[in-house]
Amino acid sequence: MDIRNTSSFLPAFNAASASVATQNRLKHTPPADEGFNLKEAIEGGKAYQEMQDQRHAEFRKIWGDNIQNMYKLARSAEDHLSKGFQGFEAFKEKQAARHTDIDINSLDVALVDG
Repeated sequence: MDIRNTSSFLPAFNAASASVATQNRLKHTPPADEGFNLKEAIEGGKAYQEMQDQRHAEFRKIWGDNIQNMYKLARSAEDHLSKGFQGFEAFKEKQAARHTDIDINSLDVALVDG
């Protein structure tokens, strides 16, 4: 075959490409007797969906528990902080009674960002 003669080269090239493509398609296509079983596919789909539903339920439970634990920790921290402020106020009152010469009212606790 003369490559310089484009009109004779391209049809042979295209035919060879089509032949390889057809061979690949046939090689990867199952025979008719190994075809698609609709009943098995439906059962497999149902089993897969049940598995996904179970995984989602577990995921929701885990994250629900985690969020509840975060709320408990936040409330606990808030309670401890509140008790600390109340304790500090009681401390100031006791110190004011013991040390009448010191102005305890200017002593305060403040929350600062950062």
